[in-house]
Amino acid sequence: MNKKKFVSCVIPVYNNYMHVEKCLNSVLKQSKKFDEIIVADDGSTDGTKELVKKYPVKLLELKHFGRSHARNQGWKKSKGNIVFFGEIDAVYSRNFLKECLKKLEKENIGSVIGKQLVLNENDSVWTKCKQFERKAAFQNYRPFSGWLYKRKVLEKTKGFDEKLDFGEDVDLSKRMQKFKWHVAYADKAVWKHFEPPQLSNVLKRAWNFGFNMNSFYKKHGYPKAIFLDLIFFTTILLGFANVFFWILTDLFLLGKLFINRNIFKNANIKMWPALIVFILSQSIVFKFSRLLGIMLKGGK
Repeated sequence: MNKKKFVSCVIPVYNNYMHVEKCLNSVLKQSKKFDEIIVADDGSTDGTKELVKKYPVKLLELKHFGRSHARNQGWKKSKGNIVFFGEIDAVYSRNFLKECLKKLEKENIGSVIGKQLVLNENDSVWTKCKQFERKAAFQNYRPFSGWLYKRKVLEKTKGFDEKLDFGEDVDLSKRMQKFKWHVAYADKAVWKHFEPPQLSNVLKRAWNFGFNMNSFYKKHGYPKAIFLDLIFFTTILLGFANVFFWILTDLFLLGKLFINRNIFKNANIKMWPALIVFILSQSIVFKFSRLLGIMLKGGK
């Protein structure tokens, strides 16, 4: 990129009072400074806006239309030829932006993503499990969505699809790649995301993610695994399970764990029972809620 870089940071917020201080401090203390920071408030009612006003950032006050709307309003109001979309419940390492910008130099790179870890790893056994999962995911990582974008990419793709409840980041990257731009992974650009310490909240998140993916699938195609999920859950609900079926089920679950073998490789053996519960419970909840969401929302 020969054009002088003007980097804007856009952070959507909605009732995130508890996360504002840590996030904004990390963004403001970058070794390579952002040229402007815009906090797009999506109609908060918990004092978030009042706290944001204490920081040297631009506050964009919006009505509550969702995070994709807030992001779109943010980048459209920004001045940058490069736009970073931050998350308010995350903290960014001091060299995060500097490392991401290195990857954006190539003409065919339209977006960059950094290495995501867990901010509150020591809060519970479940956040420890999430950290193992994250570290395993970023070994030999192949990026499929990004958070730092060239402005021309956002202008060409029209930004985030505000009709999508979930998967809007992946959708944007998929549309970007149709124009021959690619996502780059900056492994030294570390950011840490807050994760729920309670298993009930972990599973609630998995449920919401699965249940609300129908709009994304309608746009990009339904995964083949949904047919197997239908057989799996229908068999259980109708009580037609037999020994052969459960052998196949066990093989599937063991296969799921094998795929996640990198998690176990780096974990103390005492963590294995919790990791098994963590991986399988999320997988089952996600698959069931995804199937239910497709059945209930398929025509919508």
